[in-house]
Amino acid sequence: MYRLGLFALVPLLLLVTAAPGGDDKKQPDIKKKFQPPPPRPLIVRAEMKDGTTLQCEFQSTQTISVRAPGVIGVLTLRADTIRFIDFEGQPHPLGPPPTPSPTPHYLTTHNFESISGTVLTEEFPVRLVTTGQKLSLFRPQLTRLFFPEPIRVLTIP
Repeated sequence: MYRLGLFALVPLLLLVTAAPGGDDKKQPDIKKKFQPPPPRPLIVRAEMKDGTTLQCEFQSTQTISVRAPGVIGVLTLRADTIRFIDFEGQPHPLGPPPTPSPTPHYLTTHNFESISGTVLTEEFPVRLVTTGQKLSLFRPQLTRLFFPEPIRVLTIP
């Protein structure tokens, strides 16, 4: 019986002596503040009218303005919401239209919205990926801009 009591008291004494709280020392903060990762660069493939293709980095905060005919008016979209811009004309579901289109530019977003209109932004400040050189791409020189797919968050129910 005494042996059983001894085996019960010894672990209790060890727990009491190992318990924190008697010291004036501060315990290190276990919870560190969560810092989101830095935004990934927006690498865009630009096709020029002379056939040149460039890999360039856009600022994700850069905006592009589009004038859409009809009710919509002028739209201002952030560069990271755009998927594709075609500066040569709008696609037609049954083939090319017989007359020149009054809306010469075509834009799609990552939400699969299609906008036909005129891109009002004349200059796109970019940085070349290969050399790091900063330059400006002007709208009359461009044929197409291809933007990357955003990272999708995978949620498991």
